[in-house]
Amino acid sequence: MQPKPRFRSSHGFTLIELLVTVMILTILLAIAVPTLTKSMKTAHRTRALADLQAISQGLESYRGDHRDYPRISPTLAAPDVSGAELLCWALLAPGPAESTVSGATGDTGADGLDGLGFRIRGAKGQSYGPYLQPDKFKVKNLDPKSAAAGTMRDDSCVIADIWDHPIYYCPSNGNADPTQSKGFVAKYAGPTSVRPMYDTNYLFEPNSTFSTAEYQERNQGLGPGDVVSTQSMGLLLGERHPANGMIEAGENPVRLPFLLWSAGPNGMFGLDLNLRTAISADDLSARHLATDDITNFIE
Repeated sequence: MQPKPRFRSSHGFTLIELLVTVMILTILLAIAVPTLTKSMKTAHRTRALADLQAISQGLESYRGDHRDYPRISPTLAAPDVSGAELLCWALLAPGPAESTVSGATGDTGADGLDGLGFRIRGAKGQSYGPYLQPDKFKVKNLDPKSAAAGTMRDDSCVIADIWDHPIYYCPSNGNADPTQSKGFVAKYAGPTSVRPMYDTNYLFEPNSTFSTAEYQERNQGLGPGDVVSTQSMGLLLGERHPANGMIEAGENPVRLPFLLWSAGPNGMFGLDLNLRTAISADDLSARHLATDDITNFIE
């Protein structure tokens, strides 16, 4: 007589067991996601700060070769390049040796040297740069015509941060008297005006097709092309009463040879109005709480 076959009963999850499993996974995700998000934000910020440090070293190398940091000509009341474009031009110079514009003379998009680097006296002068490791930085071409043609121009390229926003640069004027009105942070208007320590002309929209408002701090009533208000900039640099653009008794402002400025993850330069109350007139140490910008002057 053959034994009867035995059948192993298969036992699946009950509805209650499935609900408990889903609940446990939901709790674990609720714990893990904020931690991962915070870690990612911290990693991005660390990378952005490291990029600014590398750029600082590149600017010092540039200064070693040329005895000064890159600057917009002081004779120009209305510069045609921003600090973002000047920074890329000086440290990487991705433009061509000769102009790609038909019939152009003195084309600022050409630099005497094909590829990265530049010559200071045409195609036969000594070559300089690049002052940064090109594989470590993203160059963003803001000129639609040259971008469509697959070429670069020195007067329309910027170094982009990890969030793909332009990194701005503003050299300090060592001869400025910051104790006079508009002598600290102001927009330089030409040879007949006061030349401030930090000229906001370096902080305007690059020549491009993107909207100015994309990079402006919100609701600050800025002028055409400005990406940060003078008052916001002055406050972040240590002024208690930034409307006058000068250093007064008791103030301890930032004094650096140059400023480097990334708009941070929200893409807006300057103070976040939702966090503005974090800064009081007597507690400038808290200014980092009122912005997510990444700079070389806010810890």
